[in-house]
Amino acid sequence: LGFVENNRFVVEQFFMEDFAAEPAILHALSERLRSFGGILTYNGRTFDLPLLQTRYVLNRLPVPFTQPHLDLLQPARRLWKGHLDSCSLGSLERHVLLIKRISDVPGALIPGIYFDFVRGFGRRRIVPVIDHNIQDIVSTAALFPLFCRYYQNPKAPDIRHSKAQVGLAAWYRQAGLIEESLTCLERAALASRDPEEEYDLALTLAREYKRIGRWADALDVWQERARLGGSEGRQAAPCIEIAKYYEHVMKKFDEAAHWTEMALEACDDLVLRKEIEHRLERLKRKA
Repeated sequence: LGFVENNRFVVEQFFMEDFAAEPAILHALSERLRSFGGILTYNGRTFDLPLLQTRYVLNRLPVPFTQPHLDLLQPARRLWKGHLDSCSLGSLERHVLLIKRISDVPGALIPGIYFDFVRGFGRRRIVPVIDHNIQDIVSTAALFPLFCRYYQNPKAPDIRHSKAQVGLAAWYRQAGLIEESLTCLERAALASRDPEEEYDLALTLAREYKRIGRWADALDVWQERARLGGSEGRQAAPCIEIAKYYEHVMKKFDEAAHWTEMALEACDDLVLRKEIEHRLERLKRKA
């Protein structure tokens, strides 16, 4: 367990020297958890807490995890999955927190080391395991204010990567903070170095502008995308959006038909061409 006490961060470990001590250690953990109003984990939602809950049930003890629980794995994936090879805690230590463990025992070896300890073999090998646990707890705690800072300030200089900004935009939108979400999408489009990705981000941004009624901003993006295009045939999408704008918002059916014809010229998908042709016929009748 890691927690703040008297302006210090404290790590407290519970160690079970023998299997017979499991009920006692579970009871001690329950008593300790009474002091805290929330639980913060990294991958604890699918690993640590379910495992512990099973041990409580098997020992016929009440499960103590009643506090609000925040797991940082999903927010981490939302921000860094697109540009880190892994969103493991170790990967975030190296690439985000810039922490390098001087010596560490791989997590996959820990169960074997512990079982050897219980059987009386290699008992000193448990010391690096305790160090490993300390670093895991400290790193999890260090990530939490980082997430808070990103959430409060999407313009943080260390989160410029386009995919991270897209993840942050989705995070803000889910929270109902639309302007902050748009800011992140705008930064993502500017930060992208891949033309196809930048094209997709621009259309996503225009779609968000459209959703909240910022038609002038959406139109600017669509017209720029229609002018620049993307890969072959991709100009059709912004042209169709512009046609919809002139048809449904401005009621300028001739202008809508003009943009629909441009979409038809740019489109090489047979199914989509039929839809565009149908739209064009309807607009000509309206005109």
